[in-house]
Amino acid sequence: MTRWALACALAACGRLGFDATPADVASAAHDACAGFGPFAAPVLLPGPVDAAGDDAQYPVSALGETALVFYSYRAPSNGAALWLATRLTPSGQFGDPARIVELDAAGDQKQPALTADALDMIFTDASTAPFKLVETTRATTAATWSAPVARPELTTTGGEQSAWLSADGLRVVFMSGRNSPVNHIYEATRSTRGGAFAAPDAHPELDSTAGEDSPGLTSDGLTIFFSSGRGAVAGILHFYTARRAALDQSFGTPQPIAELTTPNSDLYIHLSRDDTLAYLNYNLAMATVPQVFVATRACM
Repeated sequence: MTRWALACALAACGRLGFDATPADVASAAHDACAGFGPFAAPVLLPGPVDAAGDDAQYPVSALGETALVFYSYRAPSNGAALWLATRLTPSGQFGDPARIVELDAAGDQKQPALTADALDMIFTDASTAPFKLVETTRATTAATWSAPVARPELTTTGGEQSAWLSADGLRVVFMSGRNSPVNHIYEATRSTRGGAFAAPDAHPELDSTAGEDSPGLTSDGLTIFFSSGRGAVAGILHFYTARRAALDQSFGTPQPIAELTTPNSDLYIHLSRDDTLAYLNYNLAMATVPQVFVATRACM
């Protein structure tokens, strides 16, 4: 029995006859919420996961909040590389990160998005323009990642990046410069993990003339978080959110997230699987090194 399954068995939260996975635990916690309160003020993620020289960006949580995969330019990366940090409990402190050596290629590898079991990952290959989304898999969390392969059904000459991947790996949202001089948000689904995605759908209801960046969904797929330059100051991005009634419907009008808005750019917001934690780059002054922050909100 896995450590997660044992914990759930002791708490009587597993399904009869099945080991409860981190995704199961997060889903149950989410379903118990009638809604969420506002985010508390973000705080710097403590511990050695933050490097003084060049810090982690675009963090993605997996494995029930005990693992963090992110990209960083810290040595000895070949440009931007993907790194993994782990902790023993969801409330503990992340330890020293380790570079994912088999994925550290020439050029920049950025913006990882993982399934809940951390066996499938889509990230941005930014080694050449236009940027593209690539996918890698592994058989177990102890195994090495496979050689990344491009997702041609998601690829255009406009460039694609900043993917968010659902817990089961069957839904992806990302930003693309297709059909526009700025990036907008697209969404695609597939019927089986590892299979091809259907043609991506645009979300014009989320578009602005300034462009959108780094989208991510809540675990139920009904609320989207993203950054946008649509504010009053040109070149500054802030967090926005919108909700839809069903997965096959359009989102409502995007609203700024007031409690996460700063004078500088706010980027790369991804939520934990239970939607109570937001990992983000916060109050990012363009001349400074990005750092990972975390903001919490309460289930109501």
